[in-house]
This record gives sequence, C-alpha cells and structure tokens, in this order.
Amino acid sequence: MAKFLRLYLKISIDIRKFFCIYYFFVSLSTTSILKDFKNKKVY
Repeated sequence: MAKFLRLYLKISIDIRKFFCIYYFFVSLSTTSILKDFKNKKVY
C-alpha cells in the first residue's frame, strides 16, 4: 500500500510539473500571438 501511495504521489507531481510547463508555454504563445495581432492592427 505504501509503495502504491508513493508511486501515486510521484505520478501526480510529474503531471503537475507537466501541466505547469504546458500552461507556461501556452501563455507565452498566446501573448506572442496577441502582440503580433496588435502590431498588425497598428500597421
């Protein structure tokens, strides 16, 4: 049981890390797209 719990914690931490990185990249890409859109709108 303890082994299963440890494995579960490890997996949940990995998933959280993955989601943090994924969210970071998504926010970066959306901000860059918004900047490009604003620049195109200006010209």
